Amino acid sequence: MEITESDYRKLLTQLEEFRELVENCNSIVLRWTRDGRIKFLNKFGQDFFGYSAREIVGRHVVGTIVPETETGGRDLKRLMDAILNNPAEFEQNTNENMRKDGERVWISWYNRLVHDPRGEVLEVLSVGHDVTVRRASELREKEYQARLNYLSKYSNDLIILLDDGFRFLETNERCWDCYGYTREEMLGMHATELRAPEARGDFDEQVGRAAKSGHALYDTVHMRKDGTKFPVEISLNAIDLDGKRLYQAVIRDISERRRAENAAKEHLRELEIYNKASVGRELKMIELEKEVNALMRELGRQPKYRAV
Repeated sequence: MEITESDYRKLLTQLEEFRELVENCNSIVLRWTRDGRIKFLNKFGQDFFGYSAREIVGRHVVGTIVPETETGGRDLKRLMDAILNNPAEFEQNTNENMRKDGERVWISWYNRLVHDPRGEVLEVLSVGHDVTVRRASELREKEYQARLNYLSKYSNDLIILLDDGFRFLETNERCWDCYGYTREEMLGMHATELRAPEARGDFDEQVGRAAKSGHALYDTVHMRKDGTKFPVEISLNAIDLDGKRLYQAVIRDISERRRAENAAKEHLRELEIYNKASVGRELKMIELEKEVNALMRELGRQPKYRAV
């Protein structure tokens, strides 16, 4: 088949249009060899990762745009080797990548093999999309669900998960109902903000026990959003969650207990008053009996009452 000058020019035009499309598309276009070296990175990819073509072409993907180890501990060098050894099994994968300045980003990659006329694999063509924001959102949702699952074990109590500075990371629904705040209002609150003003002075000493020994049990007074105060018992435990030092506060409203204790104290007080009055009456009777007996003796008669 004879190719005319017109056909040749048309082919060149199409090639230039395709090259311009690849260079200017809002996706990372990467071509890399079977031994992991970069053959081509489009302009968008260069800008995204912070490399010029001169800096990046010919270098291995690991150590440039791929860290050796993911933040979560996954071995990315081994993953890259697996992709190169069997790209067909990794048509789509998402992994952590790295910019020139060291910033970690998450990329969703679509990988395709490029063959020569004999069917041999020449290189891997990868098209990537930045999913860092989506990944962060997914991780926050996963962390939130993990916290909710953790707190749901104690759903009958008021549960607060705090960071090592005693600010709220998560709260359960019972807290929102009891204190009158929304979840959004409570997140980030400092633990002292739930205390009645007169109870804030004991805070450092009470939570300090949990910081030192891992556990503290104490009573204090909390205050709702509307200003009403109520007594609480707090079991504060230091915990490790995903490698972080956190604190879990299990809070119980002890208003009923305090009312019962106060009622019992009042009852004891009344009994003491009654007993004192009864004892007083008995002592008075004894004195009177003694006086009667004394008069009877003076009159030469037998005492009327048995001697006490």
